[in-house]
Amino acid sequence: MRVLSGRWASQRRQGPARERAVRAGVRLELVTIGWMAVEAVVGIGAGILARSVLLTAFGLDSVIELVTGGVLLWRLLTEARNQSVERVERAEQRAAWIAGIGLVLVGKPRQRRGCT
Repeated sequence: MRVLSGRWASQRRQGPARERAVRAGVRLELVTIGWMAVEAVVGIGAGILARSVLLTAFGLDSVIELVTGGVLLWRLLTEARNQSVERVERAEQRAAWIAGIGLVLVGKPRQRRGCT
């Protein structure tokens, strides 16, 4: 028998309360993904129709958020399906990396100082 260690051990011991929280997180993330999909389609479509770079960029930003939302949903579903502790930890690490990359991509660009 394997002994659980670290934060997943304490979360697994929480039992039904943790399971309810994960299921609620999955439902919330499904709604969020739906919203981001609509936002991306409308933003990109309106940006192309209006020939607006800013509006198109807003839609592309929503695509990045949609991808990170999908990764979070995958992470939550991994735990909701009662996968092994190792598998949940690997999913957590991968999701954190992908979400971090997403944050860098949607981050505010630095202003360039021009020569005056």
